[in-house]
Amino acid sequence: QPRAGVVMEIVREARRELGLKAVIVSVRTGRREVVTRALGRSAVGMAATRRMHFRNGNVAIAYLTTIMLQLRDEGQLDIDAPIARWLPDLPNAGQVTPRMLASSTSGYSDYVRRDEFGARFDANPFRRWNGDWLIRLGSSRIEFPPGTDFDYSHTGFAILGRVLARASGRPVRRLIRERILRPLRLRQTRSSELPAIPRPVLHAYTSERGVYEESTYWSGNWGTARGANMTSDIRDVATSAAAIGSGRLLSRRSHRAQLAPATAGLGPLNRRVYYGMGMPIMGGWIVLNPSLAGFQVMAVNLPSRRLTIAAVSTKTPRAGEGNPSEELVRRIARRLAPDRPIPTRP
Repeated sequence: QPRAGVVMEIVREARRELGLKAVIVSVRTGRREVVTRALGRSAVGMAATRRMHFRNGNVAIAYLTTIMLQLRDEGQLDIDAPIARWLPDLPNAGQVTPRMLASSTSGYSDYVRRDEFGARFDANPFRRWNGDWLIRLGSSRIEFPPGTDFDYSHTGFAILGRVLARASGRPVRRLIRERILRPLRLRQTRSSELPAIPRPVLHAYTSERGVYEESTYWSGNWGTARGANMTSDIRDVATSAAAIGSGRLLSRRSHRAQLAPATAGLGPLNRRVYYGMGMPIMGGWIVLNPSLAGFQVMAVNLPSRRLTIAAVSTKTPRAGEGNPSEELVRRIARRLAPDRPIPTRP
């Protein structure tokens, strides 16, 4: 059985080497919690604690695809029907399906990588984003014919949220509360379009605008569908990863579909490292890896071992680019499952 001391030894070493200000980590096997602990400082004079909240970014995308498959099982949504039924005015609405939105094979450009988004973000990261504008921006450019390639697209998930709301007759925020948060008892996870984070707060820092600065209260409502912009704590994130790995909220058919290698062979993806519905699958590990407004998160689950590892970290000025929680979690995984390392991206 994994031991807390072994995990924390890895975390301490990684924190020093990677230049991390704070780290909160949680490891469990099945329902047994091996360790949940925090190191470092959230802010000057404020130690990080395991109860602190942070933005959970694309963890919510896994919630959206789970809800999509639940609605499919209930006969409320045909995930292979064109989205023109719900959003007829979108470009390519007659060819794009919910399945394509969930697997980032729709062809809609990612609005986050568009110059228009970057310029507005750099000018004012506290801006409250207009979802209609984001979807118009992303869907105004088609990167490839629907279903023929893979390209991660925030635009697709923003659109998927609207499809789910119209197909079910319920707003996304309510769908997540009723179908995800309550069944999993995620009491520290909530939706909000506003930049506030429930106390206690993990403070975040970033150099993405060219200067090291605090980014805790930057707006995060550009990250995914309206109603799915969320905050959480590390235990809830670990619970989410474990639930997705076990298929707890889905039928067997839909659980298989969510994790199936349908994108293998598209772009750089293969059967070892591919994109499922709303999440990467890497060497059998289910991966949730949001990086948003200075909050660096990685949560993984290896269903065959019922092993879950989750971490959130914040950076000091000397930290490099990218998401350092990915490297931290990989190190823990190598120690706890040496025969099943998490592969790098293709």
